[in-house]
Amino acid sequence: MNGADDLIAEALHAPAPWPDGMDADSVVVQATAAQRWLDCHHIQTKLHIGVRKDRPAGFEAHAWLCHGALIVTGGDISGFVPLTPKAR
Repeated sequence: MNGADDLIAEALHAPAPWPDGMDADSVVVQATAAQRWLDCHHIQTKLHIGVRKDRPAGFEAHAWLCHGALIVTGGDISGFVPLTPKAR
């Protein structure tokens, strides 16, 4: 692995300390925190926010972070359609 791969692997598995009142389970918080951390190491990522594509009723949103084709945070995104990526 190269340095970027090592940092991305660390971001995938590292527990993060969350300030009081912050919802650590929020996929937006997780993706944003990982993006900021990787950005400090000059690793480009894209933060995606999407919606469930085949939801019969209601609304379901999700967020995930990618480095190239690698999903860094967000897990299985197969049922979601991205809205607009935010590149860094």
